[in-house]
Amino acid sequence: MAIGSKKENYDSEKPVIIKCKTSSPSIQLWKVYPDGENFGKIYDIKSDGEGGLVGTGCRISSDFGVSVMTVFRIDSDGKLKWFRVFSGSGTVEESGRCINVTKDGGVIVGGTLSASGGRKGDFAVIKLNKNGEIYGSDR
Repeated sequence: MAIGSKKENYDSEKPVIIKCKTSSPSIQLWKVYPDGENFGKIYDIKSDGEGGLVGTGCRISSDFGVSVMTVFRIDSDGKLKWFRVFSGSGTVEESGRCINVTKDGGVIVGGTLSASGGRKGDFAVIKLNKNGEIYGSDR
């Protein structure tokens, strides 16, 4: 598996994940851009234990002009199952830095979100279920 970015033009890069078979010769199984057309970075990615991947990072918010935290899940066929964006007050850089899969198939993400008042780098821990919903929410 390769994780990197694809340079579309001088100003932007798109994160890309390419999963390949390890036998010789290597065959590309799938390629996915978790954040579609948006500029972004992937800081951590893990196997979900079912042949897919979960990951976290950031992207530039069109609303605030600074980065916001992103979390995503890709199934074993390379299809994006869900993509979530989290933002605090939107005044400073925010990102997901580490991710782990829980026993029930959900994820725990650690990173930074800004609190009200624009304090920089408030640490955040977010727990999502297998469907990308926040635990304890009624969404």
